[in-house]
Amino acid sequence: MGFRAMTIPVGVCHCGCGQPTTIVPETGHGYRKGEHRRFLAGHFGRSIKGCGVLGSRACKACGASFVVTTKNRQQTFCSMKCIGAHKKRFGKYYPTTDGRRDHIIIAERALGRQLPVGVVVHHFNRSIRDASNSNLVMCQDQAYHMLLHARQRVKDAGGDPNTDKICHKCKQVKPKVEFSPSSHQGRPRLSSACRECAAVAQRDFKARRRRLRRFGATA
Repeated sequence: MGFRAMTIPVGVCHCGCGQPTTIVPETGHGYRKGEHRRFLAGHFGRSIKGCGVLGSRACKACGASFVVTTKNRQQTFCSMKCIGAHKKRFGKYYPTTDGRRDHIIIAERALGRQLPVGVVVHHFNRSIRDASNSNLVMCQDQAYHMLLHARQRVKDAGGDPNTDKICHKCKQVKPKVEFSPSSHQGRPRLSSACRECAAVAQRDFKARRRRLRRFGATA
């Protein structure tokens, strides 16, 4: 999934929005009198806060060009409208009957009553169109449902779900001992990033704060 490199000329906002910037009336804040500002008001943080412009890419649905940044480098659609059109075209919707999803109907039929509050139905083969009894698993809550998906992702990547975990930063399978202990809503868990990536992210965060303070902005 590549993108076309983009060179932003002087006088155009460097966040990638393409809007013209104003001219500095007086020397100060890193500018000289008569120079164009690099950013429009309120657009400075878009680049400094981990969202630098990388280039442009054609939308997978409509073909229109949109700006690619370090924050949306994996994005393939220019808008939510195009995402919905793509899903509708390729049928990525849950099959329904009389306005109710088929996998919910089948799960309730197997259970003999309405699903309890909080129960989520999981598709074992991850095909939302396969609502057969052998493919459905009733999870006690959404947390357990996400746990099943997380374990499956580790297994698909060639790791052991019991001892390995995928770092959400470098996307590599690493032993769980390389992740720092954390907690969420009072429940213990491991951090989403490995110690190495977390250290890099912390250094980048401090560097961004220093740059923001240098330009007189608050972090």
